[in-house]
Amino acid sequence: MVSGPVRRSKSHVSRLRPDQRGHGAGQGDGAAGGVGGSERGFTMVELMVTLVVLAVLLALAAPNMASFINNSRLRASQSELVSALTLARSEATKRGNFVVVQALEPIVAGAEFSGGWQVFEDINNNGARDDGEEVFRSYPALGGSQRFATTGGVSSAAFNPRGFLKSNARVEFSLCGQTGQSKGYQIKLEPVGLADVKEQTTCS
Repeated sequence: MVSGPVRRSKSHVSRLRPDQRGHGAGQGDGAAGGVGGSERGFTMVELMVTLVVLAVLLALAAPNMASFINNSRLRASQSELVSALTLARSEATKRGNFVVVQALEPIVAGAEFSGGWQVFEDINNNGARDDGEEVFRSYPALGGSQRFATTGGVSSAAFNPRGFLKSNARVEFSLCGQTGQSKGYQIKLEPVGLADVKEQTTCS
């Protein structure tokens, strides 16, 4: 006797019309919408505090960012010179001729390679580029306040057909950044034609 009414109750619920079911759901949605409508945005004080915090963070990060940019430029410059030396050695052995890496004018003492450099074939072995001698690649002047110097004021490095230095003497390059930046690079070009790169902290 008890189970009969329970089954009728379930049956009654299942026979609710779609519009009756939707009516209850609509009421719930309306309540949720009412709560969402009470949300507010930032106040002027909160906005000002946020801007101040951002300004402080930027001020703290600026010196590190400047140092990162300068170090990246130095790394790129030393990589380009090593690339030029490698290219010259390769072309000298491949063509069986002398190939020179030469600083571009104006050549300044203490910054001999700062104005850029070029790699060319020196067919007549006179140390200068003449008409008809091919330029394999030219490199632009260094940006910013970078300085590319050589020991003894050397302004070129020539490779013989065997890939060795024509002078049979080591050539040393020193790359430094802006004044006050101690980090730099030292490139030692050995008589056998291979370059050794090391970081240095003696720049001033």
